[in-house]
Amino acid sequence: MVWESKQFLNEVPFRYFNPAIFSPESMGLLPPGKVPSAQSRRNLILITKVLQVRHEPHTFTLGVL
Repeated sequence: MVWESKQFLNEVPFRYFNPAIFSPESMGLLPPGKVPSAQSRRNLILITKVLQVRHEPHTFTLGVL
């Protein structure tokens, strides 16, 4: 039961924060009519990719290459 609650707490921020980081103008985090520059947009996309990879469960086994 403890593991399930930890998993839930890990998913909630990911599901809400990642879209807000990816597209802050659509979530109302920027003033109306303001959008991130192309470089800022690229950086935001890279941040969301890092968070997504960090969020995905990875299993590693020894001896498999």
